[in-house]
Amino acid sequence: AAIALATFLVYFAALGNGFVWDDVRYVSDNPHIRSFDAALFKWAFFDFYSANWHPLTWISHAVDYALWGLNPLGHHLTNIILHAMNTFLVVLLAGRLLDAYGKERAGSGQPSFLDDRTALIAAGVTGLLFGLHPVHVESVAWVAERKDLLCGLFFLLSVMAYIGHAAGSAVGTDNRAGLPHRFTKHYLAALGFFILARLSKPMAVSLPVVLLILDWYPFNRIRSFKTLQGAFLEKAPFIAFSVFSSIITVFAQKAVGALQSWEFAPLSTRLVVASQSLIAYLGKMLWPRDLVPYYPYPTHEYLWSLKHIGPIVLLIGLTVVGIVQ
Repeated sequence: AAIALATFLVYFAALGNGFVWDDVRYVSDNPHIRSFDAALFKWAFFDFYSANWHPLTWISHAVDYALWGLNPLGHHLTNIILHAMNTFLVVLLAGRLLDAYGKERAGSGQPSFLDDRTALIAAGVTGLLFGLHPVHVESVAWVAERKDLLCGLFFLLSVMAYIGHAAGSAVGTDNRAGLPHRFTKHYLAALGFFILARLSKPMAVSLPVVLLILDWYPFNRIRSFKTLQGAFLEKAPFIAFSVFSSIITVFAQKAVGALQSWEFAPLSTRLVVASQSLIAYLGKMLWPRDLVPYYPYPTHEYLWSLKHIGPIVLLIGLTVVGIVQ
């Protein structure tokens, strides 16, 4: 709670900001959010406004407009509160994962460097890095990035709920309830929060992969090909909704010409940008300098040019080390 409060106070200065860039389309010049009625929900769920399909985000902007009108202070306040809540959840999530790690080590007879105090400090430092790191400023201080904060909130809540489902259980049958694990209350809560996260921003489609990674480690629910199959089957509703919402997002992007052709950005360029972006943001986490709101998309990049080999090799190496460890 103290770390969440510190995060809120650090961002308090953003309350003096106005509307910039996409805030005009999202809020100040958006007539659809100015009435909270059935027409709003119809528009939010069935219109591809501004090349996006994130109905829950539009509804949140409508709630802010109903409360604050076009006073930017209230819209910024909502963002800051959401970020403080997310920071609080990150601390809790880090603590739960460290606890699962300690139990996994103890169960396998291996020593653990973690005691309760060390785990608490580690979770707190994780929360501080998440809450106060400069790379998050854009998502919090820019009203149009509300989608980032809402998606993060429900993404974290979904993972927290899933941990309650996965902790201490194998992929199979819940003997206490007599039900398959995928139908426990924690599982259903995780699925519900996932749907809300996806209704906030397309990035949430990655959640099923995150849950499979958690099954593998630290919960050790994937120990054979059979349990891997069971884990995939358990995630079928998550995967199905991810595919469905991804298709909707593609249609939304195509509707306003937001998708670039292969001639503009061939596959080699996309692979280069993907690998460079991951490494670049890892670098900015360690040394956050030269941060700008807009990074131009590079053109005429070639996969096998010398300057791109390093990030690709480093990305493959980090992936291999992560899998082996």
